[in-house]
Amino acid sequence: MNPAATAYKDRWILLKILGLVFLAEGIIRIVLRMLALPSGWKEVLDPVILATFLAPFLYFWIQREKEQRQEAEDDARLLVVLSRRILEARSLPDALTLAIREICEVAGWAYGEAWTASMDGSRLECSALWGLNSKIVGEFSAVNQRIVFTKGVGLPGL
Repeated sequence: MNPAATAYKDRWILLKILGLVFLAEGIIRIVLRMLALPSGWKEVLDPVILATFLAPFLYFWIQREKEQRQEAEDDARLLVVLSRRILEARSLPDALTLAIREICEVAGWAYGEAWTASMDGSRLECSALWGLNSKIVGEFSAVNQRIVFTKGVGLPGL
């Protein structure tokens, strides 16, 4: 199972547990109201109910913090690798191709391309592309060499 599906499943299970905790907390409060408890018991039971109620929130918050920290570490690692690859490149198209390849590998993409402004800034041109399948890359390359997005025309021309 891929990590995104696992994370979704974990969150769904957590939401179910959270719903059950809400329900249980409500039932406990109703039962406590119905019981004629001696004074002082309410102060003893409230922290227990509160801890039971807050535990799933705390768990969810800790999991989110772990995920965000892992994403930040992955982003930093990618930036270091990209910096090294770009420094190793002999030209801008080589640097773009290396960067696209690295990004595609990290993201799990089979294909990626970079479009840059022409020297005079009047249009966007396909500068570099990378893909796992050389046949697809060849086909896209042939098509993309003929496509030019002129400034001010269409969505890419904004």
